[in-house]
Amino acid sequence: MDVDSLRDEFESNTEWRLRRQFLETNIDSLPLDRLICLSRCFINMAVYGCSYPRQVMLEIQERGRGLVEEVEAGKKAQAKQEFSQSFVKRS
Repeated sequence: MDVDSLRDEFESNTEWRLRRQFLETNIDSLPLDRLICLSRCFINMAVYGCSYPRQVMLEIQERGRGLVEEVEAGKKAQAKQEFSQSFVKRS
């Protein structure tokens, strides 16, 4: 299976990098349609803060272990950089 063929045309590079990692991590353990669905839910949760029924959330957290932490670290770094830039502009 060519994972790159699963990229959606509207995905940013950041979204695709994360979703691609999720897909590659779980490609051998799920049917393709379920994998695609969960990978999109993963991005919606990690990047946009969406929530789903409890069982779905738990499955995505388990299958995305390590990736969620990477997203959170990236968000913190971006917020810190934006704050620094904002602070410098106002000085």
